[in-house]
Amino acid sequence: MSVTLTKLTRMQTNATWANLGVVCFEEGLGYSIETISVDTNSCTLSGAWDFETLDDPAVTSILGARLVITCGLDNGDVVANRFASKRVDIKSFIADASVSAKDGIERFNRYLDENARQYAEYMSIPPAERKFLPKVIKKKLEPIYAHSWELSYDELAPELTLRQLGKRESIEGTPHNMVRLITTSWLIKHLVDRWREDEMERKSREYLYPEDEGLEVLPHSWMTELLKLNAAS
Repeated sequence: MSVTLTKLTRMQTNATWANLGVVCFEEGLGYSIETISVDTNSCTLSGAWDFETLDDPAVTSILGARLVITCGLDNGDVVANRFASKRVDIKSFIADASVSAKDGIERFNRYLDENARQYAEYMSIPPAERKFLPKVIKKKLEPIYAHSWELSYDELAPELTLRQLGKRESIEGTPHNMVRLITTSWLIKHLVDRWREDEMERKSREYLYPEDEGLEVLPHSWMTELLKLNAAS
């Protein structure tokens, strides 16, 4: 099956960092917020707070102009728009990462197939004629590596996805009202780290990607929202 992503040129994807915000609501406990910083080298959980209401003036400075991930909220888009942010979701992150992983493998396989075709064609030419042609070498390359993105996600139980990843599902001592927030934030960190590893593996194969396809800090749909956010600021 062919996998296609809309191409974003380097000029379009000049965002080398992103600020994320995770907002969770627990009935009877209020809101909790965590901020996450992402760049081409790392994904860092920056801080966590709890609030009785999003009307608290401090929330604006924390959530403003970020990619926002929500859990337990029916009005996630409204919350993101309220703070001049863009809402994204973990399911689309996983889906996009899966598409990119398949795309990288398909590019690699097509490259090898084309090299094998060119080599066979070259070797079919009589040696006396072949010596006047540019030499074609049959390439022996390490297979491209990509993580498996066959993951399920439920915003009410993010620990289940952490379990699929073989990661710790909880952090001892986490306040009760922040358990889902911290679990979701750790999941996002692991997913971003996983994405970065795949991207570095893909983009290190310079023969597979044009020069203007640089390392992207986030998958396609999240990057698209990030670029909109940056353009509006």
